[in-house]
Amino acid sequence: MISRQPGVCGLNNLGNTCFMNSVLQCMSNCPPITDYFLSNKHKRELNTTNPLGMKGEIARVYGELIQAIWSAKYETINPLPFKELATEAWENYKKRNDSIIVDTFHGLLKSRVVCPECERVSVTFDPFCHLSLPLPLNKDRIINVLSSMSKTSACYKKI
Repeated sequence: MISRQPGVCGLNNLGNTCFMNSVLQCMSNCPPITDYFLSNKHKRELNTTNPLGMKGEIARVYGELIQAIWSAKYETINPLPFKELATEAWENYKKRNDSIIVDTFHGLLKSRVVCPECERVSVTFDPFCHLSLPLPLNKDRIINVLSSMSKTSACYKKI
């Protein structure tokens, strides 16, 4: 029997999956993400009731893929279950969000809340079309804005 090293595992190319496989290999070697899935923490955060999130199936199947890659049992594995699920999720997403505005400005914001009493973790993904970002306070900018506002107010008074 050949001794294998954990994490050293190829992904079979399913005809046109070399880019997907490259991303999966990169993510598999990102310690925070891999540790999260290897420790099964993702199972506590699966939202199995949300149809928009594929009822947690993507995270579940990705977790199985990571477990297989890092098990040191396989030289190569077939990522077909992940590819099929990712394709289904993408098709569902495109059906719901087919516009140039969504393509340009849409995203998902992950929120994680932990109950201080029972320590239950709730994870939600909320779509957004904009993000609020803090602007640095700059006295010149404030003065210019205030100056512009007073000029506008003066114009309204003349009317």
